[in-house]
Amino acid sequence: MEVGAANGYRLAEIHKRYKSEVYALEPSQDAIREGKKKWPFINFQKNTAAGMKYDDNFFDLVIIGGVFHWIDRSSLLLSVAKIDACLKFSGKLIIGDFQIPMFFKRRYAHIKGKEVYTYKADYKKIFMSAGIYKEVATIAKDRERNFFSADSSYDDCYSISLLKKEDIYIER
Repeated sequence: MEVGAANGYRLAEIHKRYKSEVYALEPSQDAIREGKKKWPFINFQKNTAAGMKYDDNFFDLVIIGGVFHWIDRSSLLLSVAKIDACLKFSGKLIIGDFQIPMFFKRRYAHIKGKEVYTYKADYKKIFMSAGIYKEVATIAKDRERNFFSADSSYDDCYSISLLKKEDIYIER
């Protein structure tokens, strides 16, 4: 399942490679309409992460790319809880976003005349702090250049993290 799947192009590739059943969560009706025309096998749900309706422990993989920084702070924790609930134990979570070491609220410059903000933070830490997610790998890059250099800034740091959901415990 992909949260913020747009027209489902990434899920179409996953389906092609692995013959898996794929689900797309997307708030844009236009994107869903386009996706259904191109890839009728994708199961679309028009909704946001906070409002999604999937059974608990339903998915083996959840992808959320470039979405967390847009989620309004009033629904962030509900969104995290819904994503967590629908992912099976031993499932994988892929988070791609502006995951920077400190919280950063920024006015979105591309919309003039409105107060629209993006929120950059290390989103994987929200999941990992629960004690049931383990970081498998994280790749970071400068969003504009696809690599880091001495003049890269933190607020352009885009990271992709792979987490595994598992019951982590220490036996005594």
